Amino acid sequence: MNILALDTAMASCGVAFMRAGAIVAERSLLQSRGHAETLMPLLEEFRHETGFAYRDLAAIAVTIGPGTFAGIRVGLAAARAIALPTAAAIVGLTSLEVLAAEAMERTSPVTTGAVAAITDARNGKVYLQVVGVDRLTRIEARLVAIDEAARLIDGVAGVLCGDGAPLVATHLAAPRVIVTRASGDALQPSPRLLALLAADAIARRGLSAFRRPPRPLYLRSPDAKLPTERRRPP
Repeated sequence: MNILALDTAMASCGVAFMRAGAIVAERSLLQSRGHAETLMPLLEEFRHETGFAYRDLAAIAVTIGPGTFAGIRVGLAAARAIALPTAAAIVGLTSLEVLAAEAMERTSPVTTGAVAAITDARNGKVYLQVVGVDRLTRIEARLVAIDEAARLIDGVAGVLCGDGAPLVATHLAAPRVIVTRASGDALQPSPRLLALLAADAIARRGLSAFRRPPRPLYLRSPDAKLPTERRRPP
C-alpha cells in the first residue's frame, strides 16, 4: 500500500512516502509560517526524488490539528486536492498522537504508563491528548488550563512530550519523564510516524472507513479577529 503523509499543522512542513509498509523517504523543514508557499514545491521535489505517482496512492495521511489555523488548512486542502482525482482515502490524525508516537520510540512507556502529548496554547492553557502504549487514545485531544491538564494526567501518564510538557510537569507532585529531541527543540510531528500511524489505522479499520475527508480539529477560536463594525450614528 502506498501512503503519502503531509504535516503542516505546527511549526514544520513535512512529507513522507510509504511503499508496501516501508518508509521510502521523508523530508521535514522547521518553519512557523509560510506553509502554503512551501508545501507544494517541497512535495513536487520530493515526488521526483522518490519516483512515486499520485495515481498510485492508496491513502494520504494528514495532521488535522491542533496547530496553527493556516497550517491545518494548508495540509487538509493539499490532501483533498490530491485525493480528488486519485480516489485515495484520507486519514486524519492529530498532531498530538503523532508526537506521542515519537515519544514512545524514545522512551519506555510500557513501564511508565501512557504518553501525554502536550503543546503550549498560551495564556495559561495547553493542548493535551493521552495515548496508551497500544496507540489507542486514553484522553481525547482538548484545550485545558495547565493545572487541569496536570489533574487529568496524574496517575495516568508517566511520559510527557511537547513544548507544553515542562509547564504541566511543574504542577505534578511526582516527577515524569519528559521527552525532547537531542537538540533541545520541541518535538514536531514526524511525517514518517504519521504515515506509520495511518497504515496502522487502515489495518485496524479498513480503507473504506477513510473515504470521507477528515475535518480540521480547531480547539480554540482564531487569535486574529475582524474589526468590529462602527455603529452608524442615529
